[in-house]
This record gives sequence, C-alpha cells and structure tokens, in this order.
Amino acid sequence: MTAESGAGCSGTDHPGHLIVPIKLNGTNYPSWSKSMIHALTAKNKIGFINGSIEQPSEKDQPTEYALWNQCNNMILSWLTHSVEPDLAKGVIHAKTSYQV
Repeated sequence: MTAESGAGCSGTDHPGHLIVPIKLNGTNYPSWSKSMIHALTAKNKIGFINGSIEQPSEKDQPTEYALWNQCNNMILSWLTHSVEPDLAKGVIHAKTSYQV
C-alpha cells in the first residue's frame, strides 16, 4: 500500500465519524453490513475488510506499514462507533479491521 494507491487515509477521514446511519445491534446485521460495505467501498477502504489490502511488514516496509496502520486504526474506530456498546467489546480487542 502506498499513498499513491488511493487506499490511504485522507484529511477528511476522522476516527470519530459515523460512516453508516445505523448501529449494529445484533438483529440488523444484513442492513448494517450492506451499509458498511457501501461506505467502505466509497472511501476506498473495503480492501482492509476483505483482505485484499494486506498488512505490510513493519520491518521491511516501515513507510507502507505506517500508512496501513493509520488506516487500519481509523477503520477499527469507525467499526467501534458503528456498533452498540455491548457489541463493541468484540471490536475493541481486534488488532486488524480484517479480523472484525
């Protein structure tokens, strides 16, 4: 992943943003999931969720890793804010957005 790939975080991305209009509550997964897929695709971040944007080596590719890590943590924040508090526990402990 490079800044030129378009998958990096932009100045308009913010960890506190609610990127979908509904919170996952345990019974609305189909509509929440579809909304989240649309939002992440529009932000060019779906690859973090489906695994097509892989984690670079921190040792061998430190610059790429730093960009990837910044975006991964942004997405984890978005996911945490998009679920009800009782479900957020499962998101908070994930190390990558792909794990969620």
